[in-house]
Amino acid sequence: MCADQQPLSNNQNNITNVFIAEDDELLRELFNQFVGIIPNLNIIGSSGDGAEVIKKCLEINPDLIILDINLPEVNGLEILTILKRKHINAKFLIASGTINFKTVKIATSADVNGILSKSDGLDEIKKGIEAVISGRYYYSSSILDLMPELMDKMK
Repeated sequence: MCADQQPLSNNQNNITNVFIAEDDELLRELFNQFVGIIPNLNIIGSSGDGAEVIKKCLEINPDLIILDINLPEVNGLEILTILKRKHINAKFLIASGTINFKTVKIATSADVNGILSKSDGLDEIKKGIEAVISGRYYYSSSILDLMPELMDKMK
């Protein structure tokens, strides 16, 4: 739900390295395939275990982390907070099936770059990825319904 959609990059040689954190193996594979066909995106890792997500992201330093909330060992909101505290230079897009007012409030207070519900669909996920990579905040309409005040952040 971004008003102005821009390409992922003005420089065609600028590749964005992506890490996918998703506990459901089938969904993780689908995310890998879907994100892998978007131009200028390179999947450099994925995991379904929260502790492993932290370890791998600190080692490989991705540009974008697509993050589920419900992960074993360490949940996605804790991962977001820990990696931000470690000053990892990544953008974070939460894509989860478990979105409510409380999770959105925690994620936005940790300065997440974008949030959407998996049920929003693939077009919405692509829009979220493009917006976040372009340096904008992105909240799908289902998230804005929970917290309409986030619309100001997207401007």
